[in-house]
Amino acid sequence: MTTASPTTTPIPSEIEPYLSERELELIERADTLQVQDTVTEQAAVLVMGQLKESEDRLEAQRKAKLAPIDAQWAEIHEPHKKAIDFFHGLKTMLNTRWSAFKNEQKRLADAAQRKALEDQRKAQAEADAKAEVARQEAARKQKELEEKEAAGTVTAKDLKDAAKASAKADSLAEVAATPAPVQVIERPSNTVSVGGVSATGRNLKDWIYECGAEKGGDDYTRDNPRFQALPDSVFVVDETRIGKIIRGGGKVDGVRVVPKPSSSIKT
Repeated sequence: MTTASPTTTPIPSEIEPYLSERELELIERADTLQVQDTVTEQAAVLVMGQLKESEDRLEAQRKAKLAPIDAQWAEIHEPHKKAIDFFHGLKTMLNTRWSAFKNEQKRLADAAQRKALEDQRKAQAEADAKAEVARQEAARKQKELEEKEAAGTVTAKDLKDAAKASAKADSLAEVAATPAPVQVIERPSNTVSVGGVSATGRNLKDWIYECGAEKGGDDYTRDNPRFQALPDSVFVVDETRIGKIIRGGGKVDGVRVVPKPSSSIKT
């Protein structure tokens, strides 16, 4: 027979005022009692019964002292909580409308900015095209002038036309080489301050199930066919569910049933 060594369990100082002398003696008795035979077994059962009586006494005392506090707490908490939730709901509703407005303003600003960039690109392409046409025309006029000079048939008009075409080509080339500045469209600020109130809007990330399921269901397991697309990493071990299955006599793969000391004490 193995005899366990007696231990001394310290009594928390904050509970001593609630204990009677008899209960202090009971604690010492329970702490040192070793179950070694039928006599000490019966003694242990008797002590467990006395410990339960102390539990029941202290629980009844706790409830009696808390009852008026709980009633007062409920009287204050419930109406205030309902009012707080009501105002929170209104704020959430208005915030949703405001966020939709801000998002639309940002969408319009982004669209206007894209249009400004596209307009600038088109204007640049048009300027480049005009400069190229003018360059080709100036080159053609210059070639004709050189041919007439070689033939000795050049006129003052030919010289004037060639100079005019060259000047036009230079002018349009300079325009094409200096792109017009792109109009910068200012996006609306995320923060609005008015009358001492400052509100900052931001889009947080939320999520929904692609299968259409609502959040918070109690049958969302790996076996549920609606959730086959979800990775294993998002399924958390439900130890409460495991306990219910085991206590109900069922089996769970990967779980081994082990004894857990327990007793039912009646006094």
